[in-house]
Amino acid sequence: MKKVALVIGIASIAVIFGLLQLAWLRIGRVRVESNGSQLESARVYRNLSGDLLIDLRQAPSDIYVVRGAEIGQPNISSLLELPPAVLARHSKLPIVNMRSEKAGSVDPRLSVGRQRLTFVTETGKSIEVTWR
Repeated sequence: MKKVALVIGIASIAVIFGLLQLAWLRIGRVRVESNGSQLESARVYRNLSGDLLIDLRQAPSDIYVVRGAEIGQPNISSLLELPPAVLARHSKLPIVNMRSEKAGSVDPRLSVGRQRLTFVTETGKSIEVTWR
């Protein structure tokens, strides 16, 4: 009986660790602005690697991933929202870099600072995200 409990405990830890590799947890106290107007419904998430997922909640394609100095868009079908988190199908969520031809060769002018980032979308909207 003790062996079964031990195996179940180890398996549970492995499952939780595996899910954490796929999870993006919602960041609280975030302000997202588009062209100077606050987007009340926007959501921002962070994964264990420190990447950010920004969901502007305006259109299916208005989801962005910031990974270091790179910004791109994921395939929305790779994401499952389970408030207060998003689960991805892959631990390193594939994205289409905004600078690539596939994304329209957009210069997002990404600027990442301490608890703040700005970028320009493919439609020319200026996005500013700040958090505490």
